[in-house]
Amino acid sequence: MRGPAATGLGKQRSGEARLVVPFEDNRHLTRLLGEFDGHLALIEERLGIEAQAHGNVITLTGPQSACETARAVLEKLYARATKG
Repeated sequence: MRGPAATGLGKQRSGEARLVVPFEDNRHLTRLLGEFDGHLALIEERLGIEAQAHGNVITLTGPQSACETARAVLEKLYARATKG
């Protein structure tokens, strides 16, 4: 099974990035996001970014370093979710 891979990193506003991270399996992504996307909200709050989940894609917007950190966290959590 293939893991997530970032497909786009584009500048939004000065110093702000937009990172699109696709995931292969929605079932695992649902577990990763938590009830009512609660886990995703915690990542947003802690890293000072905006994160939107749509289908099997999460779009991260905010400071580039924070978006990269969020992507790494999401990828690690996704890997755990796929293992059960």
